Amino acid sequence: MENTRILEKVMFPSPSPKVYMYLVTYLSAGLRVKGLLAEPVQEGVYEGMLYLRGGN
Repeated sequence: MENTRILEKVMFPSPSPKVYMYLVTYLSAGLRVKGLLAEPVQEGVYEGMLYLRGGN
């Protein structure tokens, strides 16, 4: 599915040594959208959270 592909993933300063932060650009309804992605440093299975906000 084309609308779920991350187009760009750039390392971003993290507030915690336990979390990698990335500035990502992805497609949504054919539009390029920017967001932040947090990934735990330690490998494992974790719950996820999605925070969506409208507007500029």
